[in-house]
Amino acid sequence: MKKFLRIIMSPWLLLLCTSSVVIYRAVELGSSYGLSVSEWASWVQSVGSIIALLVAIYVMSRQNAHARRLIVQGDQLAVSRRAAAVHAVVAHADTRLTTAMRLTTEPAPSTQSEIVTLTRSLGHSAEMLRAMQRTVGAIPVHELGSYDMADAIRRMDDTLGVLAETLEAFVSMPAQFHDQSMIQHVNVKVSEFRTAVALFRRGMSQIETGNFS
Repeated sequence: MKKFLRIIMSPWLLLLCTSSVVIYRAVELGSSYGLSVSEWASWVQSVGSIIALLVAIYVMSRQNAHARRLIVQGDQLAVSRRAAAVHAVVAHADTRLTTAMRLTTEPAPSTQSEIVTLTRSLGHSAEMLRAMQRTVGAIPVHELGSYDMADAIRRMDDTLGVLAETLEAFVSMPAQFHDQSMIQHVNVKVSEFRTAVALFRRGMSQIETGNFS
């Protein structure tokens, strides 16, 4: 049944039927006026020109529709590839953040040597987060094709900056390292970063499915 419907609804079949009706009506109208042989030739030529024009319009509209579909598909493919590349950066930032924040679960240093080691580790982690912030901040959000993805990148940029500043504060004042209010502040920012990552992935899903509701 579906195949039959596709056949009878074919644009070419509709065009053929329309042309046949036009020709029939033209012949009927010409006969009613009693046209001569020369007049019939002109009449047929005029009708043929009209049909040719209709066919040309139809072919052009089909070609334009096909060209538009190719452009849309090409744009969607380019956006999908760009989103996949940015997602690799986001996943890397998430991994680096997990590594950096692991320091906050370690026991408080008790010796000068442990304090020096912790300070170096915190400094390295702060530099690492700053580098990831620069990488994330350099992403052209206007080319991502999704509001959620662009908003997520902005949130990640802000959160990485705050976390880097916090680690830098720990480096300058190691005694604050296990201050509960500071640790709570870090955990809140880490949670915000995870939320931004989830938002970014939702934006990717919207691009893949074409559902932006």
